[in-house]
Amino acid sequence: SPFYATGGGQVADHGTVECADGDCRARVVDVVRLGEDQALVLEPIEGELHEGERVIARVDPARRLTERNHTATHLLHAALRERLGTHVRQAGSYVGPDKLRFDFTHGAPLTEQELRDVEDAVNAQIIADHPVRALTTTLQEARRLGAMALFGEKYGDVVRMVEIGDGNWSRELCGGTHVRSTGVIGVFKVTTETSSAANVRRIEAITGEVAIELLRRHDRVLAEAAQVLRTSPDQVADIAAERERKRRELEKGSQRAAPVDASFETVELDGVKAAFEIKQVDNPKALPDLADRIKNKLGDPSVVVIGVPGEGRVNLLVTATPGAVERGVKAGAVVKAAAQVVGGGGGGRDTMAQAG
Repeated sequence: SPFYATGGGQVADHGTVECADGDCRARVVDVVRLGEDQALVLEPIEGELHEGERVIARVDPARRLTERNHTATHLLHAALRERLGTHVRQAGSYVGPDKLRFDFTHGAPLTEQELRDVEDAVNAQIIADHPVRALTTTLQEARRLGAMALFGEKYGDVVRMVEIGDGNWSRELCGGTHVRSTGVIGVFKVTTETSSAANVRRIEAITGEVAIELLRRHDRVLAEAAQVLRTSPDQVADIAAERERKRRELEKGSQRAAPVDASFETVELDGVKAAFEIKQVDNPKALPDLADRIKNKLGDPSVVVIGVPGEGRVNLLVTATPGAVERGVKAGAVVKAAAQVVGGGGGGRDTMAQAG
């Protein structure tokens, strides 16, 4: 049949099988290999199929967009070997109509520049619109031509070899479906680069309309960010970086300037001094520093309980010195009791705990 069966990392085709006389129709939901043959997994839509009946088989063209990603996988493999070295070999793949995933042998994450070079190399091959040919030849001849093969895969004496352009850049043994020329792929965009296993990296990428839609979405997000920041899209990154720098400076300044009320009241029970304070602190991250200053004034053993009111929210911090902990005071237990009063929760260590 014209349907591709799942294999070599490529998902199966979908489509329909219709009786030639038009009285039956079934949906092809999967295609599986049975030795040298294949079987179609059908879902009846109307009528009944009978043995020996003449039918018309139609592959779903949307599903067959998989061939763009398969040819792009070959281009990616070649680009990785060209940029990183000939140690790169395929270690697994997924090829579907939505995306491609390619696992390859390499011992380190790709740098931003390496990823850009690989992506540019693939797109250059797409723009060149090289012809893609599937040739049947002998395994010996394919090896002589330098065709890439899957490690550990068993091949017969006669093999199918897919070459792009004159074959010098990409030539692989492959039984999958491919575009007739690289220009059909349209565009190639890497989405992620991660680790798959020890000394194996994984790249996921998209092509065609899927890639174009992602690029458009990025453009929309960038345009919206530029509008909020009242600048041009080219300046968004610089302004965001400057704002982050100023935020960190303000945060550090807030922590340095956190006020400590020298007249805080204390209570003492069984030799442990305790301070219970409600403070107006702009940055809750400054609480540990504030508690330490109060605790240093109290000495050991001591406990400090601080509450910071906000808009519909309360932040709580409890610290206990080692001497207080030895006497049975647990900061985590104290903060849980305080959190229950304000309708919140939290916890932490015996010496410091937070809640809200």
